[in-house]
Amino acid sequence: MSKNRHRGLTAFLTMLVLLTLPIVAFAFAVQVAPKVHADGSCTGIGFGCTPSPHDGLLLVGFLFGLPALLATVAIGALLNTVFLKRSRWHGIVIGLLSTLIAIALVIAAVAAYLTITGALRWP
Repeated sequence: MSKNRHRGLTAFLTMLVLLTLPIVAFAFAVQVAPKVHADGSCTGIGFGCTPSPHDGLLLVGFLFGLPALLATVAIGALLNTVFLKRSRWHGIVIGLLSTLIAIALVIAAVAAYLTITGALRWP
């Protein structure tokens, strides 16, 4: 295997490992979240009810987490490719740097979206 191919594989595997950590943390949070409200109020959507913590996590995960993860993978893969062509860094460094930049960009984009829609208010 050539050195460039090895660097690229290492960079993409580093990105994959880093992005697996939040997925595992989310799966753990969903498993331990209660399926009913502590005060016994109704669960669900509509008629004055609110989703349980478990269902709320799943909703947020599918509405924001999944698109954010896909955007992070796409941006990270693009940055990996650019860094592989333009630098001589080790694959792990490229994977770390591209993943952290992609995560920061996606967090900034989600925060900007939530701020514009009024769902997030800054003090």
